[in-house]
Amino acid sequence: MKQAAPEHPVKILVVEDNPADVRLMHYALQKESSWHTELIVVGDGDQAIQYLTQQSSFAQATKPDLVILDLNLPKRDGTEVLQTIRITEGLEKLPVVILSSSPEDVSERAVQRANLEADCYLMKPADIDDFLALGTVLMRWYNRRMLADAAAE
Repeated sequence: MKQAAPEHPVKILVVEDNPADVRLMHYALQKESSWHTELIVVGDGDQAIQYLTQQSSFAQATKPDLVILDLNLPKRDGTEVLQTIRITEGLEKLPVVILSSSPEDVSERAVQRANLEADCYLMKPADIDDFLALGTVLMRWYNRRMLADAAAE
């Protein structure tokens, strides 16, 4: 009997400058054992843009399946990263989740002021248990998104 091919991991680009938040995100995604993910982490907007456009040391980078993006970043802010995604051929439909310390509506307004749109807006939870539950939230959102995209094709 033939075994099913292992599911390829969902490649997630995390654009976050706070090491504690990166660690918590890593733990949150690891808790979701049924969702196989590969995390790539960059700590500022410049690195994110270089990664996404395969520049400098990221020339061999492969396109992520999902971007988790903080808005308050060093060098270039999250709206500049999102703008690069939305205007770069091959990236424009890349799912982007804004994960910010600001409430969802505040983040959404900041993005809309830049004439941009993300796919989902989440506020970073202050409680560690709630932060660790983000893995489940993101997995469910991503799976719904992929089903909707498949149905639309």
